[in-house]
Amino acid sequence: MKKLFFIFRWIGASVAAFLLLSGFVFFYSNTGVHINNPDGSTDYVWMPGQIKATASEGYAFFRMDRNGFNNVSTKERNIDILLMGSSQMEAVNVHPTKNTASIINGLNEELYCYNIGISGHQPITQIDAKGMFIEKDVEHRMAFSQACTNLNIRYIDMTDDFKNYYESKHVLAHGFNNTAVGVGHLNEHGHMLIAKRIAEEIKK
Repeated sequence: MKKLFFIFRWIGASVAAFLLLSGFVFFYSNTGVHINNPDGSTDYVWMPGQIKATASEGYAFFRMDRNGFNNVSTKERNIDILLMGSSQMEAVNVHPTKNTASIINGLNEELYCYNIGISGHQPITQIDAKGMFIEKDVEHRMAFSQACTNLNIRYIDMTDDFKNYYESKHVLAHGFNNTAVGVGHLNEHGHMLIAKRIAEEIKK
């Protein structure tokens, strides 16, 4: 009888440990599932309405919208500003109310901004071991700028904005308190700077 009781206790403890660990993992990093995007605007989208959670780089917990993108609201409105980009614009590392699209919508209620950013590339700026601000991929940015000029597309380089913000406030546009300094995706400061710059350009 004691042996049977011990077995049941062992099974109960194992089940409890499994559930506890599963709950922790769910909130620590729940990446979700990609599916093909039938309309072709991006290669893929997330499952509509799926829960996303991260605590490995920044902290965020939210649901993807009904189209599989990261937007607070998907009201039936005409899209005035379409945000496209990599994981920097996808912004699963900050709360949805603090990503670029949400901030733009808060700054200008007359225009509706919608975000279709999906996973991708690395930051264009970092700091070195001495805390000095450095630029990355300068050649790629120059080539992209020239391509935009050739196609008559307005190109906004955020490098100086990020540098000035760092030098005046000692706050980086990339990285979180649970990553290496200045490493990783755009944080809420980076999204705020981009949103303000876009809003300024729209007013022009």
